[in-house]
Amino acid sequence: MRKCYGQYNNIRTVLGYGSREMSVVHLCKVYCLPAFMYGCESLHLQYKEQNRISVAWNNCFRSIFNCYWRESVKPLLYFCKVLPINYLIHERKLLFWNKLLTSDNYVLFSLSRLVSQRFVAIGCPYGLSSTPVSRQTIKQAVWDTFTSTVE
Repeated sequence: MRKCYGQYNNIRTVLGYGSREMSVVHLCKVYCLPAFMYGCESLHLQYKEQNRISVAWNNCFRSIFNCYWRESVKPLLYFCKVLPINYLIHERKLLFWNKLLTSDNYVLFSLSRLVSQRFVAIGCPYGLSSTPVSRQTIKQAVWDTFTSTVE
């Protein structure tokens, strides 16, 4: 969390406050998001931890666009073509597990069979009940599910 806030503050200091919003969003996606998402494919994040990361990510967007802290950032995320943290975590897990399921390595393939039920459990809300599927199909299914929730 500290690393991400430090990177965010560096970005805002260099670019300034109140202008170049899309540049700040792009730099946050490139520099801050990996700090949040590091290792999320292999970890089981508790709700409290996931919520903490989500609040920090949303606060970055509120700060970039000068929004009130009670306002929803879903429309901002939608128009910036960025997924919320919980969708990003699910997308990355699905992509990781799908890669394991299509691996030529026997050890990785054997391990993937252990998590195939988790793939179906996480993929079901996105309409992904079968494995394996293409990378683009996973990304599109997660994005479509998110866009259906935007008000």
